[in-house]
Amino acid sequence: EQAKHHRTSDIMLTMGSDFQYMNAKIWYKNIDKLMKYANKDSRVNAFYSTPSKFTKALYDADLRWDLKTDDFFPYADCPSCFWTGYFTSRPALKGYVRELNSFLQSCRHLEFFSTRPVSSVKFREPVVGAGSHVLEQAMGVAQHHDAVSGTEKQHVANDYAMRLHMGQSSCQHLMKAALNTLINGPSTIVLNFEFCEYLNISTCGHIQDSVSYWFIVYNPMGRVREIPLRLPVKESGGYTLNDVAGNKLDVDLFPVSSATKTIAGGNGASEYELHFIAEVPPLGYTRFELQNNAKKSRKIAKIPKPHSSDNFTMKNDKMSVTFSDGKLTNILDLTSGVSLDVKQDFLWYNSSTGNTQHSKQASGAYIFRPNSSTPVLVTTEVKILNYNGKVVNEVRQTFSKWLSQVVRIFEGKDYVEFEYTVGPIPFRDGMGREVVSMFCTPLVTHGTWYTDANGRSMQKRVRNYRPTWTLNQTEPAAGNYYPVNSRIALVDEEKGVQFVVLNDRSQGGASLADGCVELMVHRRTLVDDKRGVGEPINETGQFGDGLIIRGKHYVIAKPAKDTRHRSLGEEIMMSPVLAFSGSIEEKDSLGKFNFSALTTELPLQIHLLTLMHDNASANTLLLRFEHMFEDGEDNSSVSIGIAKLFKYFTVTSVTELGLAANVKLSDISRLHFATNNGVESRDWSHVYEAPYGDDLTINLKPMQIRTFSAIYEWDK
Repeated sequence: EQAKHHRTSDIMLTMGSDFQYMNAKIWYKNIDKLMKYANKDSRVNAFYSTPSKFTKALYDADLRWDLKTDDFFPYADCPSCFWTGYFTSRPALKGYVRELNSFLQSCRHLEFFSTRPVSSVKFREPVVGAGSHVLEQAMGVAQHHDAVSGTEKQHVANDYAMRLHMGQSSCQHLMKAALNTLINGPSTIVLNFEFCEYLNISTCGHIQDSVSYWFIVYNPMGRVREIPLRLPVKESGGYTLNDVAGNKLDVDLFPVSSATKTIAGGNGASEYELHFIAEVPPLGYTRFELQNNAKKSRKIAKIPKPHSSDNFTMKNDKMSVTFSDGKLTNILDLTSGVSLDVKQDFLWYNSSTGNTQHSKQASGAYIFRPNSSTPVLVTTEVKILNYNGKVVNEVRQTFSKWLSQVVRIFEGKDYVEFEYTVGPIPFRDGMGREVVSMFCTPLVTHGTWYTDANGRSMQKRVRNYRPTWTLNQTEPAAGNYYPVNSRIALVDEEKGVQFVVLNDRSQGGASLADGCVELMVHRRTLVDDKRGVGEPINETGQFGDGLIIRGKHYVIAKPAKDTRHRSLGEEIMMSPVLAFSGSIEEKDSLGKFNFSALTTELPLQIHLLTLMHDNASANTLLLRFEHMFEDGEDNSSVSIGIAKLFKYFTVTSVTELGLAANVKLSDISRLHFATNNGVESRDWSHVYEAPYGDDLTINLKPMQIRTFSAIYEWDK
């Protein structure tokens, strides 16, 4: 049967399976017998092989092949069984994995930088077991197809989260020691840095009751950044915030929302939150000082009064956002002049329990199957409060007891931030709910939208259509859902306008009507979907009544060819690290509070994907550089010199490796297949030009990632 679908006489029969491959001895013993008796028939030659050998056999057949550029999403194993639920399942775990990816890169950076000899004193040894390797291992395990996907039992998800937290704690110990070395050099003073893991809910016991303290902000990106941040504080005024040069920064002080206090529960949210913009050097850190002078001066700066009007516009120097009846109605990008009517709402799909005559399939961890492809509006009435400040303007929307949102625009920023809080999702009426945030515009998109492929190239999606076969669409909603790892976009070619929504974790998304996009932000189903999990996706959360999810969407409206979504996506992915220390007076006796590891900023198109110790040998560094743009966005290659790119050390030589850094690129021999669309065997050698010149200059073409093992010497 399988041979009917192969063009050659070579057939690959895969062995092993979930729930099946549990005893290697039994498997191989039985496969040996099967091959023995099959080979007695002279028509068959069965043998153990590998995917590489199978591919080589196809190549040796000297045929021309169709070129497939789309992917295989969405997958279904029956007419009502689309595997599009796991794109969103366990959103808290998905968010944690995304957050810790950035944290791991920062940990690797500081681990390496702190080994620089400083007055004959090297890296201060952290506690036993500290280091990036613990988080690396936990992150590696979390990439399993039943881990970050959300398709595991609850106790297994808890175990993944525990291991991730152990890795995070190990990196925190490492970072404390690294920052001590970088800031304090040979000094005997030990700074007890603390990390706040609940800043997103305005909770940090280390700092929120302090009168004054200083803290470090580390930027893992290769460019200077102005980063919007907020800190939990106790008092209603009197705060001053200074940068490392002693300049007083603008701050806004708003009361913590009731939704935030509800989430914090016993963790104790602060009463107020302080917003500011932190300018941080590339691949480096800087210091800030926060002090409360209210008792000394007796002049308390009052927090701004909220406005509760349902119809208003909030503006900054880059954006104008209009609301009517408490809901978003228009976004104006003041830089480009693009004005777009945008309506945003929250809706929910009722999860099927598999009790219909049409199909017995239920919605669950893997499967998204709503009872109706038309979602239900959460509410028609939205209560709002509007706070306006120097740094940030925000609108607080309350949709229901279990769903609220804060919409923000920051001074100097050309995007709108939507911070949603969803949960606990009601379930006592016996209905599972799968909640979406929907944005609708008047853009004419002809059934087309775009989603990213792992944060890189943008894949074209067409409603109710597959490029390589005729689709009989049986699930209008679930059958059009695709994974959205970093962004989903609409483009109106005639108007020359694009609308892009970027997210902070992987989610399922679709465009089920022209001009509209939706992202699933949370789901709670009550029946197992019978794909192996053995339980519904019914997370009960911290307090036992249901999981609460807080996440963010970032929205831009730009000209169609604009590439701002590329740099914004990198900013979202590479979040900063904040480390809090002692009193203001303590820092006066210390050393280096402004640090950058780069001699110059990286070009806008280039992302430093990896910088870490290469364990192959001493004085060896593993480097990966990525060109973030793709053909059609920026067709030019970008050149950078590696030798003197970094401060404090010089790269003396490099060896280019494959992407996984486990083989020399020169040892890789690729097969060049002929295709039916006129593209002949392609020679990739010109893409991988060897580094040249005293500067060890490398070229990167759009979407290219290059990996190097670099020999370095610390500068004297």
